[in-house]
Amino acid sequence: MSLWSALLWPEKMTERREPNRPVLRLFRVERSGTREECRMRVAAVFGLFGAGLLLVGCGSGDVTGEAAPESVSAGEPVFSPCDDIPAEVLREVGVDPASPDRDFGGVEYPGWNRCRWPGTVNSVSVLVTTLSLEEIRSSDNTADLADHEIDGRAVLVYQDPGDVRRERCNVAMGTGNGASIVRVSVYHVDEGPVPCTLAMQTATALSPAIPK
Repeated sequence: MSLWSALLWPEKMTERREPNRPVLRLFRVERSGTREECRMRVAAVFGLFGAGLLLVGCGSGDVTGEAAPESVSAGEPVFSPCDDIPAEVLREVGVDPASPDRDFGGVEYPGWNRCRWPGTVNSVSVLVTTLSLEEIRSSDNTADLADHEIDGRAVLVYQDPGDVRRERCNVAMGTGNGASIVRVSVYHVDEGPVPCTLAMQTATALSPAIPK
């Protein structure tokens, strides 16, 4: 399973909740026994999410309900969305800057920075990665890809293959040697707005605050 697929699941677990509703963390298992025993316990819990997820804790601490990447490109992201996007810009896109969800449920993964903010009809996440736009484009875990521009800046719009209801849409743009992904998740997609239309509007508003 690719890095991209592994990182999809933490978003899927949190994005559909209503604003200001607490997140239920499903389990926490302290490490004991061998690495293989740890993997077997994790596989039993995460069987519904598919085989091959590498979870934090097998051989390095404890296990939490967040999927970890298999590998990352060298270096660290140059941009921290929770810290670097101004509050007034976040209000402009209809989310609450006072309620950020940092990283992946508070779990840091090398090569990634992530921040999520709730709104009234949707949430907005910004994920910053050392993966390049071309690596994102070539991933098997992107669907319905389309090339666009925002003020002369090349962006890649795509959806997640596992998002059957098409509640989410992503807009990726280059940041340094990596990329920043603006992700919009609509709480009640049948009532609108259209996720990819909203994602482009949101990315357009956020683009000046996201380094090139």
